[in-house]
This record gives sequence, structure tokens and C-alpha cells, in this order.
Amino acid sequence: MEETLLYVVLPYAALVAWIVVPLCRLARPAVGAPARLPAARRPLPWTLRYGLALLLAGHLLALILPRQVALVGRQPWGLLALEGSAFAVGGLALVGFVGMLAAYGQGSRPAPLAETLLGTLVVLALLAGLAGALIYRWSSAWYTATVVPYVDSLLRLRPDPSLIAELPPLVRLHVLSGIAAIATAPFTRWGRLPRRLAPRWRLGVFARRQGSGVSG
Repeated sequence: MEETLLYVVLPYAALVAWIVVPLCRLARPAVGAPARLPAARRPLPWTLRYGLALLLAGHLLALILPRQVALVGRQPWGLLALEGSAFAVGGLALVGFVGMLAAYGQGSRPAPLAETLLGTLVVLALLAGLAGALIYRWSSAWYTATVVPYVDSLLRLRPDPSLIAELPPLVRLHVLSGIAAIATAPFTRWGRLPRRLAPRWRLGVFARRQGSGVSG
């Protein structure tokens, strides 16, 4: 029951949150939206932006091309390159998130709860991932053998939580805190991205229609 709740219900709840929350924000008028705190308006540290982008790209690459990543990992040089780059990028993202949380703490007003919770969950996921990489090693190998099939089972609507439940505690903490962070993200500034992109998309559609009308 616990495995089903953590590794089946929570991932699907995160997906629902990413659908429902942005749609509610798109439907809500922007006039009554609360002003963000100064800390939330600051640009994200470059360590966080680049570290998180590279980290997500690496995870997605392993999910999309698991066989190719596994083939590279079978070579000694490839395994060292994968492990070293993943650890370096994870450390870069960790420094960025710690800096963001420190900026929240220096503000005159309390940081938004969702932002603080998201940052804490991501820091926890990064710490667990880095510690797991040091203790168990060769994380790229077990990632493609366990996490990739688990995500694939979720996408096929045939979830298999046993793939994660049998992993070591640090690895399970890494996966679980990552899922919880994804579920929390729609309630933060990241959930506003569809609302910010919607006006640009509408303007682009309007411009294309105007251009076709003029050319006709």
C-alpha cells in the first residue's frame, strides 16, 4: 500500500497538478494576482539555471535513449565520463539551489511556502543523488536498468513500483524527493510559465493571420 501511494499515486498526482494548476491560472484574471516577493523576482543564479538545465537534459537523454547510454556506460571511458559529468552538474545545481534558499532567508518578508518547499525538496533530491553516486557508484548503470523501466511503466499506465521499492534507501529518497518536487513545482513560479507563454502564442497566431490576410 505504501509503495503504491509513493510510487504510483504521487507521480500521477504530479501530472494532474501540472495540468490543473496552470489551467486555473490561465483562467484567472491577472489583475487580482498577488505581487511576488522581492526574492522571488530575482533572477535565478547561473549555477542553478545551467546546472538544473544540464541535469534535466541528462535525465531526459537517459529516458529517451537508454540503450545508447547503456552502451556508452559499458566502456570504461564512457562510464567515467557519465559519472563525472553527472556528479559535477549535480553539484553545480546544488550550489545554485542553496544560494536561492539563502536569498530567501535574507529577505525582509518570509519566502513563499511553495518556493521554499520546492527548493528544499530539490536540495534533498540532489544530496541523496550525490551521496548515492558516491556510495553505490555507477549510477548511470542502475538508472537505465531500474528508473527508466519504472518511468516507462508509468507512461504505459501499467505502473510497477517494485522497480523502485527494491533500490537502496538513498536512491529511493532521491527518486521520491524528485517526484515530490515535480508535484510542488506547479504551485511556484514555474507554474506561471504557461500563463506567460500564452499571450506570446496568441500574438504570434494573430500576426500570422494578419500576414496571411494582407498577402491574400
